[in-house]
Amino acid sequence: MLEVFATYKNSLLFPDQVEGASADMPLDRFSFILDFLISCGYDCCVLTGNEVLRHPELNDFLLVAERKKMSIIIETSGFPNGKINEIASRHKIAIKWKIYHPTVYRQGQYEQLLGNLDIVTKRYKIFTEAVIVVHDLSLDYSFIADFIREQSVNNLYLDILCKAFDRRKEEQLNRLQKINSNFFVLIKQAFEEGIKTTIGCVNVPCGFSDSEFGALIKMGTMMKKCLPYPGVLPDLKVYHCRALINESERNLASFKNWEGLLEYFFKRYGEIQVKTLFFEQCESCLSRRAEVCFGGCLLLKTKSKR
Repeated sequence: MLEVFATYKNSLLFPDQVEGASADMPLDRFSFILDFLISCGYDCCVLTGNEVLRHPELNDFLLVAERKKMSIIIETSGFPNGKINEIASRHKIAIKWKIYHPTVYRQGQYEQLLGNLDIVTKRYKIFTEAVIVVHDLSLDYSFIADFIREQSVNNLYLDILCKAFDRRKEEQLNRLQKINSNFFVLIKQAFEEGIKTTIGCVNVPCGFSDSEFGALIKMGTMMKKCLPYPGVLPDLKVYHCRALINESERNLASFKNWEGLLEYFFKRYGEIQVKTLFFEQCESCLSRRAEVCFGGCLLLKTKSKR
């Protein structure tokens, strides 16, 4: 599914902020993107940015999407406070709601977020995926247990940022295995609550024990592979995935179809994806040989090659 990164404006300085130009995506470019997707047979996209709620034409974007019968998933932090409630009351959308560690927020903001999330899911019955953004592997994420018990979300997505890997590779894997043991307990809790969990592509199977990984498969928990998850910037340049957003080059208008877009990324990154392994254990890893995993995140691989 294509994501449209419509603005660099932000509400707060969150750990996954992207540096870039100040210009917002204009309405005509958004309309062009939707026409491209429709021509490729798609009827849904993710509308995002540093904070898409700050885009001045967001309501117009959603009206255009409605006219073109394009479903929109809004990815948001939930700030400015109350804005998402306004959008949810006017438009038929789904939401990817980013949840950061409570220490990231200013005093009282995490509680505001939970209050707004409660309104959106219970009053407006909006399909909501909670995206747990992990920027530091040393932090305690046990707060998610209370979140799962108290909030009425449909899905859970565990998104470890590449910036969380800031130490030697051996230490990184040890830290990942430790935090994944805690995440496994939370995923099991979510499963018992009827909440589906997806694990983002920065994580790896060897970050879990064999018994944990086997249990994840039985619970239907999907671990995303490091493949193209394309996005488009305000200037229409495309990127392979959010991790590689700063390596955008070609304009979306230069592609005839979705297959051509994917082929471009496979050609651009294919060799480093196959031949470069991030962790030492990748060489003998059965998950990699079975193509369950490609040996670590592509951004981490490109950094290790420089």
